[in-house]
Amino acid sequence: MKMQKILIAFILLLISLSPLDLLAKVTPVKMGTTAASFLEIGVGSAGVGMGSAYTTVCEDVSAIYWNPAKLASLRNLETIFMIQPWLADINFNFLGGALPLPGIGVVALGFTILNSGDIAETTMEYQEGTGSFYNATDMAIGLCFARELTDRFAFGFSGKYIYQRISTMSASALALDLGVHVVTPFFERPSSNVQGLRIGMCISNYGGKMKMNGDDTYIAVDPDLNNGGNNDLIEADYRTQAYNLPSVFRVGLAYDLFNGEHNRCTIAADALHPNNNYEYVNAGLEYQLALFRDLGLKFRGGYKTLLLEESTQGLALGFGLQYKYHGIAGLRFDFGYSDMNELGKVNSYTLSLLF
Repeated sequence: MKMQKILIAFILLLISLSPLDLLAKVTPVKMGTTAASFLEIGVGSAGVGMGSAYTTVCEDVSAIYWNPAKLASLRNLETIFMIQPWLADINFNFLGGALPLPGIGVVALGFTILNSGDIAETTMEYQEGTGSFYNATDMAIGLCFARELTDRFAFGFSGKYIYQRISTMSASALALDLGVHVVTPFFERPSSNVQGLRIGMCISNYGGKMKMNGDDTYIAVDPDLNNGGNNDLIEADYRTQAYNLPSVFRVGLAYDLFNGEHNRCTIAADALHPNNNYEYVNAGLEYQLALFRDLGLKFRGGYKTLLLEESTQGLALGFGLQYKYHGIAGLRFDFGYSDMNELGKVNSYTLSLLF
């Protein structure tokens, strides 16, 4: 009974914190009207390979992104590093670590960075380039805490600092992620070592707005074009508009079709409601095989943005290897592949160390 009351309270908190346009479809949809779009890029090759249906399945430090409540299941000190060459020669990387504190919970720190590389500066007069270069950088730093209240219920939250810069312009904001994870008794099969249906919920990037400021908006103007003799180099500053963060509310389901001594198959689906698009569904599957006592192999597949019209995403595939050896609890490598349709293909590489 106590766990049920806590669950209901947390669900009501998630819903109450959600912006109004996050819980009801907005017409017309606000596509392209939020800042910090890099926050919508999935973290960790395992989640990428499952078609981003990872809110309930994640079992590593990438839970910082998908659902901070899932960090509570970690039992070892763990670090993770992801390299994901993005579209148009953009680099997207993630570095994170989690530390279990017995009797307290799990604390984690994540660092996400996206960089465009050097871009040639052009003007109307010098359309082939002025000889100068600039770049764009996006960054997010998140500090998380998660705790299991029972063996069936966990919660987690993350506070993050978000920063964007392009040329001399920059913006920053603070945001909050809240998540829960519940193991229900539905379809439970103890004789087959299969847990009941698992449910995960998370609201991500709930926070303030971002507004660009910097030297590039400073201009010199003549306030009175009809009269001569006045100062025609008055300093002025263009006003920039503030934009919301890309908030999203996720509800995920996961269930093991079977869970044997040497293999396990999990299916998952996430329903998402973002504040800058219509609702859609991600679906995925993971098959885990224990080859030897110290070596495990995982195969993953999924599909992103089901039910969403004019989607630029689709099929996802991936695999993972985990090896245990003396001195370190585990070494894990994951690979993820995403088909971005007309935009191209994206590969993701993640290395994790478990101590």
